[in-house]
Amino acid sequence: MSNMTASREHVTSRNDAPIRATSGVWRDERSQVTPQMITITRPLPRQIIEEYITRALDMAILRQDQDGWFVEIPGIDGVWAKAKSPHEAFHELGDVLFEWLVLKLEHRDGDIPVIEQLDLNTL
Repeated sequence: MSNMTASREHVTSRNDAPIRATSGVWRDERSQVTPQMITITRPLPRQIIEEYITRALDMAILRQDQDGWFVEIPGIDGVWAKAKSPHEAFHELGDVLFEWLVLKLEHRDGDIPVIEQLDLNTL
């Protein structure tokens, strides 16, 4: 399975359902999820974040080792995933990247890497 195919499958499945964070990011009263907007402490356009994730996943590097599949995105330190199949690894990487972006945007860190001229630091 190619990087592009796996990443596009992941994003397609993500667009079919509301965004859900698994780490508790959405658990406080300031945060809510709607189909088109992500609200942290301010509304964020879902389409821009999804496009960023798609572009980032297209750049991901997939490797197989003795324990399964490992995938990471060059230039985004600490965002990686490991799973038993390439599809599962890309799916997990998309989730990890999404949650990482939510935290970065909420804290206004300003150090999200620009991908193909898409700069989320301006949101």
